[in-house]
Amino acid sequence: PAAPAPAPATVAPAVPAATPTPTPSPASSAAASAGGDRARLLRAHPSQYGPTGGVRLVDAASGPVGSFRVGLMSDLFIWKGFIDEGARLRHFGGVLSLSWTAYDHLEVFGSLRAASSSDGKAPPYVLQTLGDARVGLKTFFALTPWLALGGDGALWVKSAVGRLGAKAKAVSFAVRVDGTADLRGLPSPLPLLVRLNARYVFDNSHELTRGIEARRYQSLAMPRPASVETRQLLTDFERFGLDINRTDRVDLGLGLEAPLHVVAGFYLHPLLEWTWAVPVNRQGYRCPFVPQASGSSSPAPGEQGCLSRRGPRAFPMSVLAGVRVFPGVRGLALTVAGEIGLTGSRHADLVQELAPNPPYMIYGGLSYAYDARAPAPPVASPPAPPPPRRGRVDVDVVDATSGEPVPGAVVAFEGVERNALVADEHGHVRGYPFPPGTHVSIEVSLPGREPPPAALSRCAGVVPPPGTLGGPDLTVRCAVQMPQRTGAVRGRVLGADDRPIAGARVTLTPPVTKAPTAAAAAAAPSPEPVSLVTDAAGEFSADALAPGPYTLVVEADGFLAQTTSVDVTERALARPVLHLAPRPKHALVRLEAHRIVLRRQVHFATGKATIDASSQPILAEVVDVLLRHPEILRVEIQGHTDSKGSRTANLRLSESRAEAVRSFLVSAGIDPSRLVAKGYGPDRPLVPNLTPAMRARNRRVQLVIVERAPADAGAVPDQ
Repeated sequence: PAAPAPAPATVAPAVPAATPTPTPSPASSAAASAGGDRARLLRAHPSQYGPTGGVRLVDAASGPVGSFRVGLMSDLFIWKGFIDEGARLRHFGGVLSLSWTAYDHLEVFGSLRAASSSDGKAPPYVLQTLGDARVGLKTFFALTPWLALGGDGALWVKSAVGRLGAKAKAVSFAVRVDGTADLRGLPSPLPLLVRLNARYVFDNSHELTRGIEARRYQSLAMPRPASVETRQLLTDFERFGLDINRTDRVDLGLGLEAPLHVVAGFYLHPLLEWTWAVPVNRQGYRCPFVPQASGSSSPAPGEQGCLSRRGPRAFPMSVLAGVRVFPGVRGLALTVAGEIGLTGSRHADLVQELAPNPPYMIYGGLSYAYDARAPAPPVASPPAPPPPRRGRVDVDVVDATSGEPVPGAVVAFEGVERNALVADEHGHVRGYPFPPGTHVSIEVSLPGREPPPAALSRCAGVVPPPGTLGGPDLTVRCAVQMPQRTGAVRGRVLGADDRPIAGARVTLTPPVTKAPTAAAAAAAPSPEPVSLVTDAAGEFSADALAPGPYTLVVEADGFLAQTTSVDVTERALARPVLHLAPRPKHALVRLEAHRIVLRRQVHFATGKATIDASSQPILAEVVDVLLRHPEILRVEIQGHTDSKGSRTANLRLSESRAEAVRSFLVSAGIDPSRLVAKGYGPDRPLVPNLTPAMRARNRRVQLVIVERAPADAGAVPDQ
């Protein structure tokens, strides 16, 4: 409620108006969302060479703005016979990476790599690379809360072989397009990230060793033509140890990551990545090839293969599986992964153009993310002194006659402006605080009446001082004398072609009021039905009716009786319209002392309990009989079948058909307590089941009167 105007001296002002909360702008909402999600974004950690992502693949997103990430990733591989038979190749490398989310859509990254590989079969026995560097920029955009697109570009600078520094011609460049679907951003979040990468690498690493191969060629005693000479070329081991490629390539990658929250602060992120490098011979390299003397397409012993002859089986393809662990230390993550080479990883697949793809590789890493813009913890301010204790005055509104609550009553506290409060479904109103000792006057009215609401009751109370029983809060009980609530009915009875039926007899039975106790129910008189007759226009009316559901039964000479239900509501007019069907010239239903005889059978769909439309007129006559003879208290609807088929199925079918007839009669307005359905199957045949005609007689529905009113038992003649 709004703040009240100044009150009299004895009444305290009501609760002051609350300051409205401004609706946040889209920009501030986004900022709040990003701020509340910084902890999740801080779990974006560097990939192997710096950009945020998995191990080999990167995200089309980044960490929170202003965050830094540093990572150390090592790779290990030991295998015998991978490149040279009988030689055990050992490899160990490490990458130190750094990335920084500088702005909303920009990430800067870089890395340094060192690696050592040893073969031991022929010189050089050990190859080392020190200071291979990568530096680049990544940009990204969020298309939806769960889908982001991005791209990055990076320079690859490899250290020179045999001397310090780098070689300008050997600098490579890579351009990548990234897409990430983070399903945690869906309306129904799922713990899954999907990464898709496509990168083109302008690989100039072969420029590092062009001079070495030229000097080797010149030192050969009897060199062959360059088109078939291979002895001066780098060996497979040298290309592996120095990571030398003679072609560009298109790197494709698909990855999955499942961020799982195990316990408070502890997360596990299982990873699965697939990568495939497709070479592109931008350099126009022509592979020297020396076939075997027999003319085989395989190279001669000691010679190296060519990409044009090995084909896609030489394209490096790998699958990586691992897990990233967040152990509960803010910003810290551990990564363990294993990679298996699928193609380009066997000795028979190695080619002169590509660095060999190892059969497997083990990765282990440690990374740390630091949020430079993390909000400082709030400084605790001294608690404000508590305000003086007031007593809240509540109101319970009840009916003075029945003592039941009065929902919707309007309660106003005198002396306080604009304070009308509406009682809830329990008749309760939560009021205002007042100083102890205040005399509070209360006025109760009901809304929605003409003329405007008048006071039904006036109540008062004094707020007790603190320390007394229940003080200082107070609940005032206000008993109101409720005005009488009535409704009315205006109805019409029509025949064929909507012609009004005059002189029709209408019986309007009021609802039975549920007494609180059995004794009260026995003492309470039964509600008397209202008998009406339609006028020349077929209309009838009744006023001053107590609200509730009424049963309306209409009878007219020459027509079948009909019943319906009418809901009478307070201060409302119900307008039922009933259409009576004419009574047939030859009745299909006859009432006897102990049964209701059907002169034509009720038909159903074959093998089902669906009543055929042709049988609805005869059931309408059954409704007429039951409405005109209320002394019939209980009728058993019996379903019977012939003997064809199993007995169990026939019993079930007969029960369903009897229940279908009962449902029809109940829907037509017959009291359900007067009807009981029972199936007898083939157990009570009228005639032997010998011929189709006999079996048709046995498939029937019978109506047996099992209970009549005592005064009328046996007194009703056959009709």
